Amino acid sequence: MLKEAYRLADDSHRRICVFNNGLTAIALHHDAAPLVAARVYVRAGSVFEGKYLGSGISHLLEHLVTCDGAGDRNEADLLRIADEMGGLMNAYTSVDHLCYHGTAPVEQMDRLMGVLADYTIRPHLSTAVFERELGVVQRELERDRDDPDVQLEEIAGELAYRGHPLAQPIIGQRSLLTALTHGDLIDWYRCTHGGENTIVVIAGAVDPNEAMTCMAKYMSDLPRGTPLDTRLPEPSPFFHPRRATKHMQVESISSTLQWRTVREGAPDDVALDVLSTILTDGDDARLTRALRWDAGLVFDIGGTHDSNWHTPGVLSISTQFDESKADDVNHAIEQQTALLQSNPVTVEEVARAVQKLKLSVLSYRQTAEGLASQVAEDLLALHDPNYSQRYLSDLQRIDAKIVQTAANTYLIGKPNAEARVVPMPTRTRRSKNKRQTTETPKVPSTCLVPLRNGQDVCIRLIANQPFAAVQVAFEGGLLHETPSRNGWFNLMTQLWTRGSANYSADEISESFARCGASLGASAGMNQFGLGFRALAEDVEQLLPIWADVLLRPTMAAAELAKIKPTVLDAIARQDEHWGAELMRFARQCLFGTSPYRRSRRGTTETVTAATAEDLLSLHGQFVGCQLGKIAVAGCVDRERLVQQLDALLGGWTPTSAPVKRPPRVESVRRDDRLFVKATSDDREVAGVFIGFDGIDLHDVERRAAVNLFETMLAGYALAGGRLYQRLRGGEDDLAYEVAGVGFSGLLPGMIGFSAGCQPERANEVYRAMRDEIEQVRAGAFDESELDRARAMIRMGELDQHQTAVDLATRFAVDRALGLDVDDLQRFLNEVATVSPESVRKVAAEMLTGATVCITTPLPDIVDLGSGLRRASLIP
Repeated sequence: MLKEAYRLADDSHRRICVFNNGLTAIALHHDAAPLVAARVYVRAGSVFEGKYLGSGISHLLEHLVTCDGAGDRNEADLLRIADEMGGLMNAYTSVDHLCYHGTAPVEQMDRLMGVLADYTIRPHLSTAVFERELGVVQRELERDRDDPDVQLEEIAGELAYRGHPLAQPIIGQRSLLTALTHGDLIDWYRCTHGGENTIVVIAGAVDPNEAMTCMAKYMSDLPRGTPLDTRLPEPSPFFHPRRATKHMQVESISSTLQWRTVREGAPDDVALDVLSTILTDGDDARLTRALRWDAGLVFDIGGTHDSNWHTPGVLSISTQFDESKADDVNHAIEQQTALLQSNPVTVEEVARAVQKLKLSVLSYRQTAEGLASQVAEDLLALHDPNYSQRYLSDLQRIDAKIVQTAANTYLIGKPNAEARVVPMPTRTRRSKNKRQTTETPKVPSTCLVPLRNGQDVCIRLIANQPFAAVQVAFEGGLLHETPSRNGWFNLMTQLWTRGSANYSADEISESFARCGASLGASAGMNQFGLGFRALAEDVEQLLPIWADVLLRPTMAAAELAKIKPTVLDAIARQDEHWGAELMRFARQCLFGTSPYRRSRRGTTETVTAATAEDLLSLHGQFVGCQLGKIAVAGCVDRERLVQQLDALLGGWTPTSAPVKRPPRVESVRRDDRLFVKATSDDREVAGVFIGFDGIDLHDVERRAAVNLFETMLAGYALAGGRLYQRLRGGEDDLAYEVAGVGFSGLLPGMIGFSAGCQPERANEVYRAMRDEIEQVRAGAFDESELDRARAMIRMGELDQHQTAVDLATRFAVDRALGLDVDDLQRFLNEVATVSPESVRKVAAEMLTGATVCITTPLPDIVDLGSGLRRASLIP
């Protein structure tokens, strides 16, 4: 057992110790859910790779550690154990650390910590898995070449940090990656995985003393090691503007502008965060308002201030715009930044930005995993477990003069670096192709409180949470769209918050921004809604604005004209990523005449045709015919809340007849069908989809069984199960991405599985996926595999319902779709009790009549066997 050297913190809710092997351990109490989150951080990121710089050795080591055996267990054992604990184990590599992490039921704390300790201390690191994972990472590189966002990020990094370690992508350069040997990986592991370079943290519904004992027990064999040299050279200053452009098969320009700033924790760091927020965070931000809402120059705009503890950072402004407006966009940004001189930041702007940043920091603390990562990363970066709390204090000291000084020092008139991904020249663009069951934990109870109009408000009180969330949901969305109105719910919800009877669009955005709150509307497959998140103390002042927007939106034509270009650009770009293209194609092939075959964004024609009057009528039709289902979660005063809601909404009554739901089309038994779509020749990835007719949300007789066999095949919250093990593990390693993509709706949905692979291996990937699906259909699984699936579903649901927003959204949407307020608990009970025989019976019924879809640049080599007939896509 390790011995404690000294403590950095010790109170009833946390303990932080340094042990005699140099290991730092953090134990934190967090009781939002009966979960425990454990994380192991190792200083071994891409910027510290020294003689291996640019090879991506840290990222490859992460693959090798977590995709092989560890301790006395092989890879299959560890995958099985992860599934038994709920399937929420993963790892990642950043520029300055590796992290192995997992979340599990609190009673599984020792088991979870044991697995993470084995990864850290006793990984097998075999030659065979090295060779396999080296191939996997090379295929990830191929996939990344298809992704415009990844390419823009890499170009921007290289441009801003030319000649510096931060210029290297985390995944590495192909030539340096392929030159790595197994001995290099062993050497790098020994250099990095020691107590001096490692922080371990446990957070959750557990006593900190118990958590500390657990970490000391399992990490006792970690050698002290030698501290990694984390000294880096200074990046070269921007003496003059830097520019770089890459042509890709895209529909519009993506741009990132960057200005050099300071290290994390430096005196101007917080002021620069505030400046970035003032410029680009939210509809009230200066650049967002000027470029998107006033001038209509960009489809989208955002920005960040990324400061690093080891290297001066950058302030970034990212935009998406049409080619024809390239010069205008840059000129407008230059003009707006120059205007900071004559039109300095205001006290009101600073107050809104400070509140937004405050909520951003506090939001991490809503979940055990978020709290664990915040405290550990503060300690890892700045050797200060209280850094985030100190950051909140520093925010309160920021004033307009300090922010203006930061703007003068780092932004106004200073050289910048711009990276762009732009469409191919017209002559080379691709043409559009025509052709052990544990007791189910109880979800805390909620209460339904009636308003005077007969509407029930669902309220969940959450103690010790600074946030509250308010959500209203209605039946609607894609389900209720006709072909000529496709995309109108998405368009309507984007316009919904842009003005109401008593508040202008600017007044709405500024009111919420002043509180650091966020107001948003969205439309889904079966529903649409409006909600906001804020500090609990601010809910009372924001509810009247929310209610006015809810019932009396203006849906102004001028605002719609600003929104349409962004939506049309998103439609034009929807096939740029292989996964999105595959799923859009798959829905068109599988659903026949169901509205689910269409895209929620709509088409260029339907979006162009929609008028402000159409969208106002759509709002009136669906909000006017049904009382929305309201849910509130957080630390609120229930009586005051209900009184205020009754005053605001008590007179709300339906004014029109209910809208009829589209008729249900019963699935018909059919033979397997194959659809193949040829993609552009330069695409590096083929997509493989195998899908089946699904069930609807109210099919309580079969939903637990369907979710269980889907989980056995593809995991639940994270990728896992048979398909992951078959395609991403073992000797073949056929694919670099695999997922379950099924869903249920008010109409029957789908059961579906997808994979991304090299185009040459699409046939092989299909056969491997089909083999695993057929085994499950035949009932070839045992009780232990079923229990692992139960655990994965249980953990996935608990993990996804910790925050006020999670809970309010779940309750509002469930009730809007005709489910009870306790449906989550009921579903978990069904999962825990359904018999293996029932799962086998439903799998045999449902996993027949497959729809197989392939998207590939090599359509001529697709050969899946004589049992599949090629089918024609219904227009």
